[in-house]
Amino acid sequence: MELIDKARELIKGQKYDREGNSRKCYFVNIDGRDYALLVYPCDNKEENTLRLQATCDLVEQGLDTPHLIGIDYEDGMAYEIQERVMGKTFAYRNLSRCGGEEIFMTDFIYSLKILDNADKSAFLGLLNDARIFYINGYDLDCHPDNFLIDKEGNFTLIDLDLYEMPKKREDKFYLYCNVLPYIISFVTSVFLKEDSKYYDEIRELLRSIGHKWFEICVEYLAMYDFEAPEMRQILNRVSFNYFLMDQAEIDHMIYSHFSDDRIILG
Repeated sequence: MELIDKARELIKGQKYDREGNSRKCYFVNIDGRDYALLVYPCDNKEENTLRLQATCDLVEQGLDTPHLIGIDYEDGMAYEIQERVMGKTFAYRNLSRCGGEEIFMTDFIYSLKILDNADKSAFLGLLNDARIFYINGYDLDCHPDNFLIDKEGNFTLIDLDLYEMPKKREDKFYLYCNVLPYIISFVTSVFLKEDSKYYDEIRELLRSIGHKWFEICVEYLAMYDFEAPEMRQILNRVSFNYFLMDQAEIDHMIYSHFSDDRIILG
């Protein structure tokens, strides 16, 4: 494929821009357009073709993930070119990859500030992605570096590992409502310590986002005609504690929105 040939010429002698799941990613610009070239070992073309077909099927259903343009193989390596998605890694998987705690935390705070100011459509998009992924038989890897976020707060899933064709299964809405808490949990439960100089700022941002996420989950569930008692049951299974909210705050947030099985919005 000519486009891949051009991309391979451009990356000769260059260091990769991103790395994950045994794949190296190079950003290239060809004829004024931005692309991502993924390079990785591949000794099973049939399995890899299945992954690409499964990904394309999910994209057709509305999943927000990079669009595949083409793929070539040579000497046991795959060269996969995609449209480049603009945005930043939501949060890094480890401190060393980003250059230490200072960069890690300030970068995470930047992501949180984007989310705190994002329109609800960005959050609804994430919920929709989580649903598409699950009902097609896949379990979402919520490591934060599997998600890019743009300046409007829109999420894009990257680095998908899909080796079976989609197989439908029943909805589990409490899982979709947990997608953002699970993404955030990797930072709050692993890296963030109470004695960190960033703790207070991160906690305030997370509590604000947590309340916002709750409101959007209520609206999302209403779109699927859930009644108030069912909503309350689902929301009680959401891990709002990952937003650094204590149980009293969580209980108040949930139950203050329901009265006599009627939803109070706004």
